[in-house]
Amino acid sequence: MKEEYKDIVRSLYLEVLHKDPDIVGLENYALLMEEEGLTDEAIREALVNSEEFQTTHASEIKIIKVLYQEILDREPEPQGLAHYVWHMKLNNLSKEDIRAILLKSDEYTMRK
Repeated sequence: MKEEYKDIVRSLYLEVLHKDPDIVGLENYALLMEEEGLTDEAIREALVNSEEFQTTHASEIKIIKVLYQEILDREPEPQGLAHYVWHMKLNNLSKEDIRAILLKSDEYTMRK
């Protein structure tokens, strides 16, 4: 198995869950990338949808989903959801901070 795939899996775990992958997750995702062409985005989505992420960040997820629907009229993509959850946790961004960011986004301003 190529080390490159393991490096990608490690970086995705750090990005989404802010921890190193367990050996089983590391090996399974790396093998799926190598043998079945599983993409980075598919792994990111699986990690964002994991019970661990959903349980640990339930309140932040709810806030972000509501703001995306209210402002952008869509569900957040996995990368955006993970990004804003961690900014809420690590940088103490509030609901109003996230609202302001989304209102200034290119996506929102182009829709006006």
